Amino acid sequence: LDKDQHQSIIHKLIDQLEVLDNNMRMKAARTLLYLAQGCWVEVQSDEEQQSLCRYNVMMLYRSGVFQAFIELLNLEIENSTTANVAIRKIAVSLADSVDLRVILSVLYIITEVMRAEKEVVNSEHQVLVEAFVQEISQPMGDELLAVKLLGMITRFCSGSAPHFPMKKVLLLLWKISLVSLGGTETLKQLKSKEKSSFCGLKSSFSPFIR
Repeated sequence: LDKDQHQSIIHKLIDQLEVLDNNMRMKAARTLLYLAQGCWVEVQSDEEQQSLCRYNVMMLYRSGVFQAFIELLNLEIENSTTANVAIRKIAVSLADSVDLRVILSVLYIITEVMRAEKEVVNSEHQVLVEAFVQEISQPMGDELLAVKLLGMITRFCSGSAPHFPMKKVLLLLWKISLVSLGGTETLKQLKSKEKSSFCGLKSSFSPFIR
């Protein structure tokens, strides 16, 4: 298929994410997850999968898949039926969070690919990466994505949502923080800049101090 046909299929899958039937909705979500993973069953090497993953993620983001999965995440967070069933269980199993795991996996893969692409000098996808960074740095609906994920951690710790897959939530929160705020190198640069500014400010006040 050519690029336009790829885009058409993705748009059809996004439309299916909005249907009322949960089975059909999650079937489309799992299909999009498979695309985000680089169609691993059909490739011949790790390098081919990584290349296809990057290509697919950029196309998925350009088509609005990230925002669509944020909406799915909101639905699952507010799914009181699933939460009530999990609370009544003696032990929560993986089956209690299947849908959430699919949603968080897609969000994680897109975020991680964007994070890696952000480090590429003169990237051909620089515009998309910058748009992604700006999107996750601003409220999505009523709050930042990072705040939403922190809220999931709070609910899990309080026992009101024991089925939340905390490992995936924490991994996504970590990557979101790296993309939006930067890593240890960015922290070092900011500390160095702040130290220089403080030294300059101190020098300017030294006559008054003496």
